[in-house]
Amino acid sequence: MEPLTRMDEQDGETVRVPAGAKSWESNDDGTVWTFTLNDNKWSDGEPVTAEDYVYGIKRTLDPESGSLNSYLITCIKNGKAVNNGEMSVDELGVKAVDDKTLKITLEQPTPYFLSLTDTRAMLPERQDIVEKYGDTYGAEAGNIVCNGPFKMDTWTHNSEITISKNDNYWDADSVHLDKVTWKIIQEETTVYNSFDSGSLDTCSSGTPEWIDRFSKKDGVKSLEYENTTLRCHFFNTKDELFQNENIRKAFTYAMDREDINSTIYFDTHKPSYSWVMGPVSTGGKRLLQRTGRRDPAERYHGKSGSKRTALKRNGRAGAWR
Repeated sequence: MEPLTRMDEQDGETVRVPAGAKSWESNDDGTVWTFTLNDNKWSDGEPVTAEDYVYGIKRTLDPESGSLNSYLITCIKNGKAVNNGEMSVDELGVKAVDDKTLKITLEQPTPYFLSLTDTRAMLPERQDIVEKYGDTYGAEAGNIVCNGPFKMDTWTHNSEITISKNDNYWDADSVHLDKVTWKIIQEETTVYNSFDSGSLDTCSSGTPEWIDRFSKKDGVKSLEYENTTLRCHFFNTKDELFQNENIRKAFTYAMDREDINSTIYFDTHKPSYSWVMGPVSTGGKRLLQRTGRRDPAERYHGKSGSKRTALKRNGRAGAWR
C-alpha cells in the first residue's frame, strides 16, 4: 500500500518524500493539513482518490474495526471520541475536498503529525472491496487491491508470498524489480542455512556466529542498522531494599552497560541510557540530539542506542520470521 508520504535516504540523511501525496501544506498553527494526491491507480485500474484515504483513516478509528493502530491518530479532531464510540466516524476531522485533495484537521498542533502519514493507521482502503469481502478482506491474495509499487499475486499461508510490479503505480518507472518472493520461515537456523546455500537473497541476524560467518562470505553485503528494541531490567519494589529510590539509582548508575553488551550480547547491541532509542526522530532530527538531554549514568559508561545487523545478497528473495 502507498501511504501519503514515505521516508527516503538522501545524502546520508533520512528525509520525508512524496508518495501517495505529491505535496502537502498546513495552516500557520499546524492544525489543518492539506494533501494533494498523485495521479495514482489501484492494481485493478481504478483511480486512487482522497475518499479512499478518508475511508481508510475512518476505518482505523472506528471502534468496530478494533484496529491496534487507532491510538496513533487520535490527534485528528474528534479522533479520541470516535475511537471511544462517543461520536460517529462521520464527525472525524478528515475530508475529501475533491478527488485529489485530502484535508485533515487536528485537535491541536501536533509536531509529529507528518511522521504518522507513512504508518498503517493512515493507509487508503477501497470501501467497495472491503465491503465485498467483509471479514476475509486482506486474508487472501485475491481479497485485496493495492496502490503501491507492487501487487500481491499469491499467498501460501505459513509458506510464502509472491508480489509483482504494479504497472498502474504512479511511479512505476522507478520500480526495477518485476517480482519478489517472501519466504515465511519460523526457524532461525533454517533461515540462515537457506541464505548460506543461496536459496534466499536476504536475511537479518543478531547472532554473532552467523554475522561473522556471513560477513566473510563472498558475494554478501553486510549492512548494520539501528532499531528501537529496548531490553530492560526492573526492580522488585516489593522488596524492602528496592523501595529505597536512592538504592535503585545506585544500582542503575553502577550497572556497566558496556560490559553487559560485550559479555552477554557479544557487542550486537549498544548501551542505552534512555527510554527513547537513538533512531527515534522528530522533525527530521533524532530526538536525543534535539533535546540534548543525557542520563547521569551515561557520564560513566558511554552512549545510547541499539543495533542489529542485516545481511544482504544481491537478488530478490527474503525471509520473514
